[in-house]
Amino acid sequence: MTEEKKEKKLKFFGEADLNRDGKIKSDYPSWYHRQQMEDLDEGIRQKERALEEDLIPDSEKPLMRSRLKQERTLSAKVNDSMAEIKGFEEIISKGSDELGKDIKEAMFSRSQMDKGVADPHEEARRISEPVIKVKSKEVAELCEAAGIKIREGRITRGEAEKIWKISRRSLGEISNVESLRKP
Repeated sequence: MTEEKKEKKLKFFGEADLNRDGKIKSDYPSWYHRQQMEDLDEGIRQKERALEEDLIPDSEKPLMRSRLKQERTLSAKVNDSMAEIKGFEEIISKGSDELGKDIKEAMFSRSQMDKGVADPHEEARRISEPVIKVKSKEVAELCEAAGIKIREGRITRGEAEKIWKISRRSLGEISNVESLRKP
C-alpha cells in the first residue's frame, strides 16, 4: 500500500454534496442518482448546442452562459467525487458483502412478509435501532465514508441498507436491498 493511499480516506460524498457549512446535505451522494446526472449532462449539451447554433436571443445569452457554467461546475464536482472512490473497490466490496449478509439476517423472509406473520413492530425496531454489529474495519470505513455514526459497535438496519446501496452502486452493481431478502 502506498503512502498516498494510506493518507487518503474513502469518501462517498464530495464537494457537490456539502452545504455551506461543510455538512452532507442529502442521504445519498449526487453520483448515486444516475437519472439526475444524465439529465444534468443532457441539459449541458442542449445549452452548448443552443449557444453554438445561435438559437438564443442576444439578451438571454449571458444568463444561459452563466447557467451553463454552473451546471458544468456541478457536473465536474460530482465526477470528481466519484473519482475519489477509485482505489477503494476491494474495501467497498468486502464491506458491502459483509453488510449484505447482516442485512439479510435482520430481514424477515419474503414468505413471512407475504403470510403476514412478520411482526411490524419488530421490523420497525430493526430498521431504527442499532441491531447490526460492525465487525470489520471495512464496514467501519464504509460507515465513516457514508457519514454514519457507529453507536456501541452497532448501526441500524436502515443505516446498513443505505451504506450497502451506496457501496453497491459505486461498484456498478445491483443496489436494491430487496434482492437480499430470503424467499
